[in-house]
Amino acid sequence: MSKDFVHLHLHSHFSLLDGAIKIPDLAQKAKEYGYKAVALTDHGNIFGAIEFYQEMKKVGVKPIIGIEAYFTNNRFEKKGEGSDSILADKNYHLILHAKDKKGFQNLMKLSSLAYTEGFYYKPRIDWELLEKYHEGLICQTACLKGFIPHLLAKGQFDEAYQYGKRLKDIFGEDLYFEIQINGLEEQEEANRGIIELAKKLGVKVVATNDSHYLNPEDRDAHDVIKALQMKLTLKELKEKGKAFKVGGLHFTRPEEMYEKFKGYEEALKNTMEIAEKCNVEIETADTRGYLFPKYQIPGLDRETTEEEKVEYFEKLAREGLEKRLESMKTLSPAKYKEYKERLEYEINVIKQMGFPEYFLIVQDFINFAKKNGIPTGPGRGCIYPDGKVYLADGRTKKIKDIKIGEFVITHRGDILPVINKYVYEIDEEVVEIKVGSESLTLTTDHKVLVQKSENCTVNSEKFRSVICKPS
Repeated sequence: MSKDFVHLHLHSHFSLLDGAIKIPDLAQKAKEYGYKAVALTDHGNIFGAIEFYQEMKKVGVKPIIGIEAYFTNNRFEKKGEGSDSILADKNYHLILHAKDKKGFQNLMKLSSLAYTEGFYYKPRIDWELLEKYHEGLICQTACLKGFIPHLLAKGQFDEAYQYGKRLKDIFGEDLYFEIQINGLEEQEEANRGIIELAKKLGVKVVATNDSHYLNPEDRDAHDVIKALQMKLTLKELKEKGKAFKVGGLHFTRPEEMYEKFKGYEEALKNTMEIAEKCNVEIETADTRGYLFPKYQIPGLDRETTEEEKVEYFEKLAREGLEKRLESMKTLSPAKYKEYKERLEYEINVIKQMGFPEYFLIVQDFINFAKKNGIPTGPGRGCIYPDGKVYLADGRTKKIKDIKIGEFVITHRGDILPVINKYVYEIDEEVVEIKVGSESLTLTTDHKVLVQKSENCTVNSEKFRSVICKPS
């Protein structure tokens, strides 16, 4: 990277009806521009954190997971109740970045509590939550909608000082004041106050661009998103002054930021300090494997090994098939062989996926439910012939029409060729249920929950018992 800078204030499309940046596109652009790190700070949520983390890791850019939280004096108060504080009037912005695992856990906690306890038009946090869950977090004072920049833009330095001191007491060296350059007079006034306040409190300053869209030419598309958010036409959005008053809120190159922030080079370089502090590593199933409870084979007085779990799974599966085949007196040798081969195929797939323990765990709690009179339902059920399958080219096709050799998208997102099609005949009576123009064909061992069951027709009234009415 030619110049030291990272974006620390950026909104993806997870800033609902506000951000217009798609995360995969952002990752590619970050790599193209030579960034070593990029932060994601969506409004009030961390919905995009995992996708952002994975996409950035793919291109070798450090992901900094953050949030632009909505902040109020007391998350339980409604619109100014019980307080004359500025924070009671609005939902102000405050940026938080996770430094480490503990910080990410606290970010998740704050985001969740903002929705479950602090939601009033927006998901909000307050001083109590900030003081309780600040460990592992870095704080930035955000844009003009942050309470400190807002006060400084209005010339209320003393009040801004009190809030700044309170944040400093919470975050210490992990508090940074934020400046932006966007052509707005109030922003210039806020910047002057921020520089002065930062010196007085001994806080470092960082420069940000508050990116809401990827490319400069995406500004018009972003206006459309804002119009949708506010339920206005584009014309009304602009007439009412609700569109962004300035441009340039795209994902800028480092060189653009140094051109824009001449005289504030130190604030640009300070962004690297935050990037160096943030080192969150997120374990997913792809990197760590699946997390299962430890399954213990009944009657074994020591810890069960992985090999023993697989062997026990195979034993139960084969015994289960033999038990079921015993009741099928008219089964031909050819059919018996077909069932056995199918079971071995299924066992091998389950072993390849690393799922034997999962099936043992499910069997364990299903057995518990049956012993204790707890109703159990079917698992995934069967796939009917008209079920849709996604082909590699994006088209869909009925499963009955799929041909061997065609490439399909699996449930894991892999593209694989079809190497076989298993079809089996049944000697049971088949039920056909119709609701309007929709129909479903199934055997009588299935149950179907229908919202308006009185509107259903079945091919025989004796099968109406398969239809369950909602309680």
